[in-house]
Amino acid sequence: MTIIKYSKSLKYYPFKAIQTAAVNCLLNAVNVKNRYVQPIILIKIFEAFCDVTDNKVSYLSLQQPDFAKLTHGFIGSLLSGEMIEFNADTILNFVDAFYLGVGTMNPYIERDERFALGGKKRRGFLRENKDKFIVKWVAMKSPTNLKRENYWSGFPVIGRKGTVTYLEAQGIYREFSSEFANTIHKRIVENTLKHALPRVTEFNKFFKFLVNNKSIYSESTFQDPRQIDDLFKQYCKYYFLKELIEKKRNKINVISEWNLFSNFVTETFIASGVWKNPISGKLPHIINEGINARETNIKKDKNGIEIKRKLLTDVPMQVTDEEALELLFGNISTDLNSIKSWAISQANDLYKRHLRCKKLAQKGRAFTSINKEFGHVAPIDDELICYLAAIFEERGDTKGFNFKFQQRINSTDVMYQLGLPRNSYDLDPYKVLLTSEHPEITPQYLRDLELYDKKNDLVGFVEIDGVYWLTGYKDRKTPKHSEQQIQLTEQTAQLVKEVIAITEPVRQSLKSDNNDLCRYLFVNYSGGMKNKIKAVNITYNKSQRDRNVAAYNRFRDEIKKFTNKREEDLDHFIWRISLTSIRASAAVLV
Repeated sequence: MTIIKYSKSLKYYPFKAIQTAAVNCLLNAVNVKNRYVQPIILIKIFEAFCDVTDNKVSYLSLQQPDFAKLTHGFIGSLLSGEMIEFNADTILNFVDAFYLGVGTMNPYIERDERFALGGKKRRGFLRENKDKFIVKWVAMKSPTNLKRENYWSGFPVIGRKGTVTYLEAQGIYREFSSEFANTIHKRIVENTLKHALPRVTEFNKFFKFLVNNKSIYSESTFQDPRQIDDLFKQYCKYYFLKELIEKKRNKINVISEWNLFSNFVTETFIASGVWKNPISGKLPHIINEGINARETNIKKDKNGIEIKRKLLTDVPMQVTDEEALELLFGNISTDLNSIKSWAISQANDLYKRHLRCKKLAQKGRAFTSINKEFGHVAPIDDELICYLAAIFEERGDTKGFNFKFQQRINSTDVMYQLGLPRNSYDLDPYKVLLTSEHPEITPQYLRDLELYDKKNDLVGFVEIDGVYWLTGYKDRKTPKHSEQQIQLTEQTAQLVKEVIAITEPVRQSLKSDNNDLCRYLFVNYSGGMKNKIKAVNITYNKSQRDRNVAAYNRFRDEIKKFTNKREEDLDHFIWRISLTSIRASAAVLV
């Protein structure tokens, strides 16, 4: 088992072992020297390493011999696979980025003449000395605190449909106790299984409030009827002031979210007896009068005008009939056509690369004896790509010789050339096109669409009397009425056929691993070639941009070709793009 279980949870972990000045210096060093990894993720992994080995890093220590020893151990922890689970390519990218970044400022880092001769030769040094670095990691991890490893578990919460989110319980773990944090996590996980989608945002806000008021509240607060009553009344007051006054959010949305949180706390902790029942008899519950669809998703724009933010296009709440027609057939239609044009372009490009893969595969041969055949079967890269194409066509992965071929062809380039779905972004254009043509399709419907049943019979995409149908399930309907059939057009049926063809290598690999995910329509690789997952639904909001600037900028450059929006207007447009807003925009134009 690795120490870091979920890389996506790292954003919730603050820097404690590494001082702020040292963090900034390391981020800058790694950012300047590498093109492969996100510096913040890499330094968060280093924070975990320092934490579990009980080491502190200051700005002044970065050029000292002890920091070099720390670096060698960290490299060993990554190469051993015990720190975090990534595929071999990604691990080597992380190792090389850190090694190069800190190696330029610390003269005590082990190296030879290849350090300055480029990435390929430098990585050769790292591979040759892998065992030496791992020995140094083993020597350092002996005092590892098991509680600290538990701290880095990520606190994942998985919904009934497999959606994973993360509790921001790190502060509770540090400032209250590990037992308290683990109990909260366990109870929320258990209760979330009753729900289709996990809801952790409001809990995370509550955790921050507790940590910020740790001098007032403690674990004993939750075992005293009077104290727990006072806690939630004070938090309720704070919550509404924060959301309504500071964030200027719509009142009805805030009340709805508070009541959901209040009900979930009651159901998870109070009804089960884990926490005492408040002396007033229940947690605060706010009556939400007059709620209807017209009053939700309302925000104010930069000019203070109330707008409806449900579509790709912001719609002012007060418009004349003439303005409404202009919005309907002008702005909304234009914005939807922009995102559809982008999706058509991207889908066509991916499918053309897929067809090229099939042609290349005919010129190559799938082989498995890497040590015997690799060196002489494909002596030049043009031949190697044909053999790789044949292997993916036959079994969907290249197990056993990633290290071999990555010295000649970057794995990311291989996946791009062969039209393989490298991540969920690659498949998103198809989801956009299906949703825009069939607004009755929800994002979760597509994500959970089962192409095959457990008997391996094709059930999700079938032809009846010359007409193709999608058959899936909607969470919001009762079980009796949850099945939903979508009659496809000739064009959208072709889109589904293309998705099936593009994802077939992924499906073949999943089948060989006896992984049930092979039954789903939308599946893709993740983090290189090793991992295969059910495709997630993509959003392009501000948070996504902050998490992955390179991917956001790449999408920004792509969408610019299909819209006249520029600068701030372009960013605001991008932040509104999601399958939900596309679906709503398409629906109003029907």
